[in-house]
Amino acid sequence: LQAANSSLKFAESLQHTGSIGHGRDIEIMVHRYRGDPTTVLNRAETMSAFAQQTGSHDLAAKAKIFRGWALSWLGEADDGVRLTHEGLDSQRAIGTQ
Repeated sequence: LQAANSSLKFAESLQHTGSIGHGRDIEIMVHRYRGDPTTVLNRAETMSAFAQQTGSHDLAAKAKIFRGWALSWLGEADDGVRLTHEGLDSQRAIGTQ
């Protein structure tokens, strides 16, 4: 987690969009693997805003998937499953495996 946070801060200091996006992706995955749905939900919102700002369809799709996972774990399974499917559908549409 410390390495992911350091990497993201470094990417942000460079103001390199691709590195920031990758850093956000890695950071949110670490929180997901740690089983922290509240932090994942928060980071998914940040990722979604960044994706909208930069026009990254891939990050927007990932943000939906992570948000869906978090909502499901926080007791909102219907919305969580819906968002997860929307994110996966978006990834398929843009050719992301």
